[in-house]
Amino acid sequence: MSKYVLSFILIAFISSGIYSQTDARQHEQWRKEMNDAKCEYIAKELDLSREQKEKFLPLYNAMSSEIDKINHGLRQMRKNIAKRKDVSDIEYEKAAEAMFEAKGKENRIEMEYFDKYKEILSKTQLFQLKHVEFKWLRQIMKHRKGHHHKRPEKAAN
Repeated sequence: MSKYVLSFILIAFISSGIYSQTDARQHEQWRKEMNDAKCEYIAKELDLSREQKEKFLPLYNAMSSEIDKINHGLRQMRKNIAKRKDVSDIEYEKAAEAMFEAKGKENRIEMEYFDKYKEILSKTQLFQLKHVEFKWLRQIMKHRKGHHHKRPEKAAN
């Protein structure tokens, strides 16, 4: 991975303060920075031409946004159920069903975009895309694991 991308990731994690901040604007800024870094990483790893990059990245971002909406809905549902003490078995079953169905929805979205990607990427790039996404995730997890920092203790009054 290039020094630029690693440096960007490190700066994004440290400067954003995402783990100690609850401010939604800072969280959104962090998400944007991470998405930008991911897109640059994918473009570099797939060796996209400028023209491919201009066509592919907006589609990739649109796909990611659709998948994020599904996952956001699931997180909200889980939080709502976890807060309640009077959840029925039927509600648990329906929530579990929604969680299992989410993966299928994600797969359908990815296949829709796969057809669009075929018009932009070479067959080799298409083949490498999933591997590059997993490689990005592994790099982030490895970086995060190696750079955990303690949250500042609140001062006693």
